[in-house]
Amino acid sequence: MAVSRYVAYDHAGFGLAPYGLYWQQKRKLFTSELFMSQRLEKLKIVCNSEVKSIINELLFLSLKDGDKMSTMDMNKLFEHVTFNINIRIMLFGKRRYSFEGMKEAAEVKEAIKKGFIHRKNLVSYILR
Repeated sequence: MAVSRYVAYDHAGFGLAPYGLYWQQKRKLFTSELFMSQRLEKLKIVCNSEVKSIINELLFLSLKDGDKMSTMDMNKLFEHVTFNINIRIMLFGKRRYSFEGMKEAAEVKEAIKKGFIHRKNLVSYILR
């Protein structure tokens, strides 16, 4: 549990906290805040708008190419939709990146990765 002590601010995080009264209280708080109907409605609006916008972008890309058949990497498409949803929910609250602007989105993704996953091993954080 040393990881929890150093990384999660002395067991203050929900995911790494040992089971007990504190964990139960945190779970109640998180479920009541995260899954309340107003919050879910807000999240539903974000998800729906992202799906609509990606469908519109796919339509635009298909019309741009005319009658030519082209392939689309669906993994990148779904990654892009998921990224936009997460960015809207967690950071900014509004849409930032279109499918055409993948370079900007890639830069933000890279910055987030560097911030969260700078080291490959948790021991590197603990032993510093």
